[in-house]
Amino acid sequence: KKKALSSLASVLLPSKELIVSIFLLVLVIVRMTEPPINWTVGYVLLVALPLGPLAICSVVFTCWWLISRFLTSKHEQPVPIVYHFCAALILAELVVEAVGLHDKLFCKFDDHLANHSTTIPHSMARTFMFAVIACRYFCWRVGINYAAYIIAPSEGHAQIAKVLRAPISFGLHVLRLTAGSLMLLMDASLGILIQCPILFLAFVPTIKKLHFLCLFHASESAVLGAKNNAYEAKRHRISKLRSNSTKHSQNEFPDSCCGVSSCAA
Repeated sequence: KKKALSSLASVLLPSKELIVSIFLLVLVIVRMTEPPINWTVGYVLLVALPLGPLAICSVVFTCWWLISRFLTSKHEQPVPIVYHFCAALILAELVVEAVGLHDKLFCKFDDHLANHSTTIPHSMARTFMFAVIACRYFCWRVGINYAAYIIAPSEGHAQIAKVLRAPISFGLHVLRLTAGSLMLLMDASLGILIQCPILFLAFVPTIKKLHFLCLFHASESAVLGAKNNAYEAKRHRISKLRSNSTKHSQNEFPDSCCGVSSCAA
């Protein structure tokens, strides 16, 4: 929605995705167009287009639109679970592409090694694979953002014909869903990478004792003992308050208590 209020000239402003994608795209073009890969520049640019994520998000959004129309008789905005589902599908696409590209590069390197005397380490195949996957992701982000900047100002424009408003609205919803899914995928990946050292430290035998010592200046047993003592003191205080309130009510209404006891007798 913010892109609809932005100037079209804002696409020329540099961003972290644009800088990283240009660097990776130049690197992939330089390395993948040489033997033994021998890709063409046009094929590399075609690989950088976000065709797969757009197709995935178009299908998911269409299904969501049909379900929302069937259940509520009106169009609903995609809920977070839809973004999570699209991000999972895009991640699956990247994993499948990485596995297939890895096998293809290994075959090309083996053929080049058999026909030439030069030796190319197989670790280069993994390097090329990660470079291509990273280039695809960041180029997808840049392409989706640019498309949203170009199409967003035309939404609801008075000069746009009614026949074109529905496709433009559908395209904007798909672009927003794709951009949100790609951002979610990056945030989840960075979060997992940041948490990996912490998870690794959690399995160190003495780290738990050191954690309690740094936080509370005491051992784990002392902290748990103090917690149990505080819990028991709280229970004793609550039971004492309840007993005092019961004695107070009996002293305040003695006749009614006697009348009830006599009637019961």
